[in-house]
Amino acid sequence: MFTALGFIQVITGFIVQDRLGLDAETTGLLTGAALLAAGLGMILAQAVIVPRSGWTPATLLRVGGITAVAGFALLIVDAGPLPLFAAILLIGLGLGLAMPGYTAGPTLLVGREEQGGLAGLIGATTGLTFVVAPTAGTALYGLSPSLPIIAGTVIMASVTVFVLVHPRFRRLSADSDRTSSQE
Repeated sequence: MFTALGFIQVITGFIVQDRLGLDAETTGLLTGAALLAAGLGMILAQAVIVPRSGWTPATLLRVGGITAVAGFALLIVDAGPLPLFAAILLIGLGLGLAMPGYTAGPTLLVGREEQGGLAGLIGATTGLTFVVAPTAGTALYGLSPSLPIIAGTVIMASVTVFVLVHPRFRRLSADSDRTSSQE
């Protein structure tokens, strides 16, 4: 999930400049606006939707993953500035929904004595993303501008499918549904 985000973050300026045919100064301005759109999506998700929805970590991962995949898929096609900014907003919104589920969900699947180790592993994989994604994203963009976007889409779709079909995540959702219906 973070690798997919890392691919997009590192190539956003290239996408904006190449697709919109801009000079360096305008590219900088519109790249900032595009990243602002992603940030606003994340803020909307984490400050408004997540606290008010009451969704379980598995549901946050599912809804966020599907939303982010839609954003990545929209970004693959060069359809002009409006779809470009909408795609980046959707990616931010989807990842903003999924991130709390990503950090909380796995800890619910392990015992108390394993939670510290799992938290360290989650942090390490997030950090590793920012070592791998910039190099891989830029190299893929050099081969074809759509390749890092396609790779990000595939990664995000794989995470989403995993969360949709993995039995432990399904059981976790079923257990939460039973608990909330008994209250």
